[in-house]
Amino acid sequence: MNPDSVTFPEGRIIENKEDTKFGPLGTGALALGIISVFIPGLYGMAVAFGAAVLGYFGFRKRERLSKQGVILAGIVLIFLNLQGMGIIPPRTRDNGALDQYARAIRSSWKVFHAVKALNAIPPGKERNEKTKRLLDAIDETITEARKVQVDTLDAHMPGFAKHFRDNFIEGLRHLKAGYAKPDQAEQTKGGLLLDKWGKWSRKNRQALKKLWKQGHESPSLFRTMTGV
Repeated sequence: MNPDSVTFPEGRIIENKEDTKFGPLGTGALALGIISVFIPGLYGMAVAFGAAVLGYFGFRKRERLSKQGVILAGIVLIFLNLQGMGIIPPRTRDNGALDQYARAIRSSWKVFHAVKALNAIPPGKERNEKTKRLLDAIDETITEARKVQVDTLDAHMPGFAKHFRDNFIEGLRHLKAGYAKPDQAEQTKGGLLLDKWGKWSRKNRQALKKLWKQGHESPSLFRTMTGV
């Protein structure tokens, strides 16, 4: 008697729709699904996708464990996609210095836009309001910059502390003095120092990105759930 079907007295045959056997596709799907739980990022997505493909074909062949493999792969794929879109934020570890540095840099963008807006005013027009906005933006940026733990970052990226203090913060200080008086020489000095900082940061952009990634990791589903 075929265990995969039932024959009734009137001759009607009803197939057993349950998965009937273990096979390489279903087993492989579940194995890859389990492995993908422990792998972060694109590699985890690739393994989970492989599990889903094996599970699909295993399901068509009615191999056991195929459904479980597809379900597990789906969970991992959803998690990693949400993580990639930023809906599930990255985990930060001992990252106060980097986060504060990012706040200082974001604040400096306000200075850039304020300078641009002030310089766009034609000669002879009222500049007090725009100047005040610029000076406030500079004050805010200097305050944020002085909170950065430069020695912590310098330990990972030699030269950071010197360039950040001597070029970035000092450049902002001279820029403020130049627009407060006003004093063209101070403005020029501040601009040159900030330009030096910009060249150094662009030259070390990859090192900064690497340091940022080390401090902002996107862990696997397993590590996210267990907190390890």
